[in-house]
Amino acid sequence: MTLKRFGHIALCLLAGLTGISCDGDRNADTPDPIPAEKMVNLTFSVVAPDAVRQSESRALVTTPDKDNYFEREASKYEKIHTLRIIILRPGTDFQGKPVKDSDGNEIINPDTNKPYDKVVEHNRFFTFNENGVVRYDDMNIKVHGGENKTIYILANEESINANLPAGETVNLSSLTPDSPYTADYIENIQIPAGTNDILYDNTNESGAHYIPMSEVYRDVYIEMPETPELREQKVGPFFITRAAVKFSFNIKSDYGEGLYLKSLTFNSLADREYFLPKSTVYSPAKPTFHKDGNSGSTDGSKKTSDTGDTSIDPDLSGRFITKYDIPEDAKHSPFTFKFDGDSVDLKDKTKQISLPIYFCESKFGLPFNGQPEADGKPYSVELVLHTKFGDQTIVATSEKLTLDNLPILPRNTHVKINIDLVVNKATVELVPYTGIKLEPDFGIDRK
Repeated sequence: MTLKRFGHIALCLLAGLTGISCDGDRNADTPDPIPAEKMVNLTFSVVAPDAVRQSESRALVTTPDKDNYFEREASKYEKIHTLRIIILRPGTDFQGKPVKDSDGNEIINPDTNKPYDKVVEHNRFFTFNENGVVRYDDMNIKVHGGENKTIYILANEESINANLPAGETVNLSSLTPDSPYTADYIENIQIPAGTNDILYDNTNESGAHYIPMSEVYRDVYIEMPETPELREQKVGPFFITRAAVKFSFNIKSDYGEGLYLKSLTFNSLADREYFLPKSTVYSPAKPTFHKDGNSGSTDGSKKTSDTGDTSIDPDLSGRFITKYDIPEDAKHSPFTFKFDGDSVDLKDKTKQISLPIYFCESKFGLPFNGQPEADGKPYSVELVLHTKFGDQTIVATSEKLTLDNLPILPRNTHVKINIDLVVNKATVELVPYTGIKLEPDFGIDRK
């Protein structure tokens, strides 16, 4: 099996480019109270690869190893439609003094007369459309040097509000530059499932939603520009993660004509999730950009994975999620897939069913919210089959199959359930997506 590697294409999102709308940031003409020699032109990329492996036969995998494969997006709704970049800076500058706003005033908490912990430095929002012009280069934002930054990369945020109760909305544009950042505001945003615990049902174009995506990179260190060379600094690339799970089913049967699938029930799916990955652990590990011990790149160079396979570049390959958290008040319920025409004819020896329906990441059977850990086999599917004899008699039977190799159900995955009715067994391919590659036909949906 050959690993296919692709170079990344970075994205330059410049507010002045025609066809790209941008809001929420300080006026470019407003003088900065910090001397120019303390400012850094920071460039970074939001990147991801195509599928990282070509294979004639796909192994059943639910754990990371060098032979895993990753999947590209299936529709425009799995691409980036909008992108928001929020950068936080410490409430004190490199001298330990309170940071200043665009008018030169110190940003102080009036209740404590002390600096805030974090302050919004930038909040930039971009919408991509058919008439826009996008330059394929690095994103460039002027930031203060000598500081650790927190960088949020958030896509398709409008879909967060799709299932919220009337009167409730998430407004990320309210995080204006120079305003204090309320601790864990973005981290605590939840996306509830909607009707029948479906996160998004994209079966009909009229009701379809773009899948939210997000990541946060903490303690991204920007050096003080003590030399002319340090006035231009580069970090990244950064990847983002889809906040959704989808399913498809491959059914094998040798019954011949007369066997129909009436419904298929997955036993447990959560009714809510966090917008931002919570306590999430990746394999390969998520890169860091700290002052000491960078695992990512701060000069645009590439570093190889520590997996022992030097052909795998963690910046360009997909990632498995091995640990994560969901909201403590999340409830799990079964979901039943039903089909057009009331049933699916299984006369063919193999039948593939793939529906554009998305769900929250789930954690059934794992310790959370006081629940004990299950036996490591928490998930199952139940099929209702109809056997027709002519046009008169219909006999309903039910088959419940345990998904032995599906221990977790994290975001950013396509759960491919292979059901063999010949031996009454089901296995799973848990396939992470690749991230988002920003180019016209893959990654950016342009109206």
